[in-house]
Amino acid sequence: MAVPPPFCRQSYEYKRGIEVDARSRIFFSPFNSTRGRFSLTSLTLSFLRDTMKFFFSTLLVFVASSSLVQGHGWVSSVMANGKIYKAPVPNGEKISSPHRQINSINPIRDLNSVHLTCGYSAKAAPLTMEVTAGTNILYKWWAGNQNWPHKYGPVMLYAYKCPGAAKDCMPGHKKGWALIDAAGFEANGVDWIQNRFYKGQGVAAHVPAGMPDGVYLFRHEIIALHIADTVGPSSTQAARRKNATMETLGAELVSLPGAYKKGNPSLFKSIFNGTNKKNYRMPGPKLFNPSNNHRRAETGIRNNTHNATASSS
Repeated sequence: MAVPPPFCRQSYEYKRGIEVDARSRIFFSPFNSTRGRFSLTSLTLSFLRDTMKFFFSTLLVFVASSSLVQGHGWVSSVMANGKIYKAPVPNGEKISSPHRQINSINPIRDLNSVHLTCGYSAKAAPLTMEVTAGTNILYKWWAGNQNWPHKYGPVMLYAYKCPGAAKDCMPGHKKGWALIDAAGFEANGVDWIQNRFYKGQGVAAHVPAGMPDGVYLFRHEIIALHIADTVGPSSTQAARRKNATMETLGAELVSLPGAYKKGNPSLFKSIFNGTNKKNYRMPGPKLFNPSNNHRRAETGIRNNTHNATASSS
C-alpha cells in the first residue's frame, strides 16, 4: 500500500471567545493554485489497485502546509477567521504562507513512515494562522491544473497540541493526535463529502469550542476510496497558551504514523458495493468531544451536525 506525502501547515494562533458562524462550513473556493503540474506516469493502474495513498494537511494555531500524493494534489488554500492562506506548490517557489512545504509528492508506501505526519522533508513555514475555537477552517484541495480528481471517501481533521514553539513541533511516533472533525457522506447518505473537492468546492473542518488554547499541529486527511483505498494527510502547527491538555479533556490520542494498520477494513473496502456505504465505519480514534456538542457517529453517514447543514454553492 502506498501513502502520498502529507501536508503540514504551520501554526496559527488559536483563541476562544470570538463568535463566528460555525455552520457555513462548505463554500465555493475560487482560490486555486495555478502553479505545478504533476504526471501520473509513475502511478500505474496496478499501483492504484494495490495501494493506499495518504494525503495530509495539518493546521495549527500557527499554520503550515505541505504537499500530497504523486499525480493527485495538495491543499492549495485554507480560510480561517475570514482570511485566506495560500499554500506553496510542492518543491516549487517559496511563498509567505503558514503551510509547510514539502519537496516531493511521491506516494509513501510505508504506513509506519515518519513522513506520514507532514510529508517528505517538510520545512517550517514563515507565517502563522489565527483560528478561533468553535469556528471552521475551510480547506481547498487542488491537483495542479484541475480540481481534486477523486470523489469517494471521507475527510478528517486531527489536532496535535505542541509542547513548545510551532516551528519545533515534530510529533514523530508520539501519541498526541486527537480526531476533532470527521465527515463521511452528505446529508443524502449517498454522495461522499470528498465529492465537493471534485466539484471545485471547499470543505470546512470544525474546531471544537471546548479545545484549550495552545499551539497545535492540525492534520487534514482525505481517505480516497476510489479504486484502491487511499488516505492523504496534510499538517499545520499551532501555538500553545495554557497548560490544559487534550488528554485531560477526554481525547483519545493516537500516533500518526501508527493509528492505521494494513488491512483495516475502513481503509480497504470496495466502495462500489452499495451496502458498504451504510456499513462504513470511520477509521482512527473516537471524535474529540470536549463540550458535548460535537458528536461522531460510528458510521460514515453523518459525523457531525455542522457538515450536515452546510451549503454547497
